[in-house]
Amino acid sequence: MADAVARTPRAGMGAGEVIVVGHSAGAQLAAVVALTPGSFTSGCADPPVATDRFVGLAGPYDVTQVGGMTHRRAGNKQRPDHLWGRSS
Repeated sequence: MADAVARTPRAGMGAGEVIVVGHSAGAQLAAVVALTPGSFTSGCADPPVATDRFVGLAGPYDVTQVGGMTHRRAGNKQRPDHLWGRSS
């Protein structure tokens, strides 16, 4: 994703919001990229890019594995632990 963002000026486009979209298995991959932007940087000369928006359609998500990142992205400030796979 960092490479694609870095290439936008060379393609004559302005860099705007970074929106990652995926469906099914692609939604799961898009979620990984959106929620962990610095995890897959080996071999890329460009710095990691944080996404502005993420849209996942019918993806196989395991939100218990991403900690607080999911509720921060979803905007749920009062996260009931029982709904997020954690018990107090």
